[in-house]
Amino acid sequence: MIKVATGFASNTAVGLSTGDGATIVLDPRTGHLQTVLMDRGWLTDVRTAAAVAVACRHLTRTAPARLAIRGTGVQAELTVRTLDAIGALPPQVAIWGRSYDKATRLAHALGSTTREIVV
Repeated sequence: MIKVATGFASNTAVGLSTGDGATIVLDPRTGHLQTVLMDRGWLTDVRTAAAVAVACRHLTRTAPARLAIRGTGVQAELTVRTLDAIGALPPQVAIWGRSYDKATRLAHALGSTTREIVV
């Protein structure tokens, strides 16, 4: 299996996502192509959020009071939602992003987490 992930920050200028991706699955015996999953980066986003959640749950000594999120994109939102789903989301979430408007939109989108969200 081969995962391909791209990142092009300039894509936002033309209305496209900054990331894209696909997963190529090969036959383990022959190496022949079995399938190409055109997940458009979804797998990368979900894997990253899951990895952060696992690390937060197992590498913190005590329950943190605050989570700081740097960024306002899909991975930021998925990380908060994943931590919330496994019961590891701290009482307060701080969001920092280059765009105050995007940070505010993300805060509103995450309002259902029943946590204090600050921008």
